[in-house]
Amino acid sequence: MRSPAQLDNEQPARKDEDMDNATDKLRDDMNAAFREINANFREVNARIDALQRETAARIAELRQQTLDQFRLVDAKIDELRRETRARIDALIQESNRRLERSDAQFRWLVGLMLAALLGTAGLLVKAL
Repeated sequence: MRSPAQLDNEQPARKDEDMDNATDKLRDDMNAAFREINANFREVNARIDALQRETAARIAELRQQTLDQFRLVDAKIDELRRETRARIDALIQESNRRLERSDAQFRWLVGLMLAALLGTAGLLVKAL
């Protein structure tokens, strides 16, 4: 038979062993959970990195498209300026031609009026 001192020593040893086993199991479970969490973090980080690369590539593409569009708009504006200048120059030339014609017509009219005035003056002189 065992003495009461031996019985008391077995119980705490068994409890300590059970506690150690429970602690080890808890540690293993926690390590497994941490490994899973770390794997999830790596996966999320990889997704974030991929999205950042895709976004950067898309931004670069859109910047290039915007730059190309601005170049097209600038070229169109330059073309319209040239066309406008050509039209204005043509209008100025046409206006100058019309002014020259008007000037010639005015001279002709002045000459006609002077001839009529001289003819009228000549008739008046004869009549007196």
